[in-house]
Amino acid sequence: TIHPVREGALNVITPHLIKELGIPATDRLTESKHTPCWKYMMGTMRDKKTKNITLETYNEFFGKIFKLSDLDADGKLNAEEIQADTLLKALDENQDQAVSLEEWTSAHAPQFQKIDTNNDGVIDSKEKDLFIFVDTKTKAKNKSKPKGKGKAKGKKKSKKAKAHKAKRAPKADPGKSGDLIATDGFTFTKGWQQKDGIISPSEKPGGFLWSKHTYTNFTLTLEYKTSEDCNSGLFFRTNPNDPVQGGFEIQVASTNMYKGKHVVGSLYDAKEAAKIAGKPDGEWNKMSLTCDGSKITVVLNGETVQNLDLQDWKTAKLNPDGSKNKFKTALKDMPHTGHLGLQYHGHPVFYRNINIKNKE
Repeated sequence: TIHPVREGALNVITPHLIKELGIPATDRLTESKHTPCWKYMMGTMRDKKTKNITLETYNEFFGKIFKLSDLDADGKLNAEEIQADTLLKALDENQDQAVSLEEWTSAHAPQFQKIDTNNDGVIDSKEKDLFIFVDTKTKAKNKSKPKGKGKAKGKKKSKKAKAHKAKRAPKADPGKSGDLIATDGFTFTKGWQQKDGIISPSEKPGGFLWSKHTYTNFTLTLEYKTSEDCNSGLFFRTNPNDPVQGGFEIQVASTNMYKGKHVVGSLYDAKEAAKIAGKPDGEWNKMSLTCDGSKITVVLNGETVQNLDLQDWKTAKLNPDGSKNKFKTALKDMPHTGHLGLQYHGHPVFYRNINIKNKE
């Protein structure tokens, strides 16, 4: 489950937290994320063996920040602890004047996806345009080089970096009906694996698993199994380059983990599941998702948990019942064509028997 990320969110780190993290006094946060303090934190997130940043190490770091910031150890960050009213309002999804660990960690996931420009589930040296992987010694050498070829070469790299950063959404490529696992219908990254007909996160998990093709009107059936305290998601009609705002998600999670519009079977952040129909962790669940124009139906373990019309969502960031949501575009105006996606969000999740049938 993912939320919009707020630029500059890390500016709220308090002196107490800076001291606990061991950040040098000179490396304090400013209005820009491109500061020594941010570099220090990104370095801390790296896996000790691979030197890369995975979603797991990324979430572990922000979990540590949450724990250190929660001075009264009540499991939530209040206005005094977070020290930024605007950030509190941005992250306080259920509007209880406090930010829970779930709200805190999930708010940072989109930033990971944004930095992982090649969508391979890790932040590594392939993200060449990122300052966090620039060797300071190399930078010093480049500064000492005479003008000429070296300067021209630097400009060329800058243009390439900008072009890479500005890549557009993938062109629509309608997929055919059939078994998505058997027909190699997914684009596998290092973060996911397929074995004996079961898809699951790999030993180095991270990111999303996206379908190779796009789909518009269809019925998708699958089975999934959660681990303890699992949080995943079935994304549909989604743009992989902007999964936060560019599509929809049916919540896949441990049955009793969340409430309201985040409970399993919900159209995430938009409509709560009609019933609690998920099975206990470790048991296989059967789910079907039907998209027919603006009408969406979800059946979980034989129970209809969603039967809605996207036309009812007429205003951005607002649900028909008056509650707020994360979407900057009214759901009725969202694209009806996009990719399917499976999400890893920190805990093992398993999928099998994924079949899709296009509607005529």
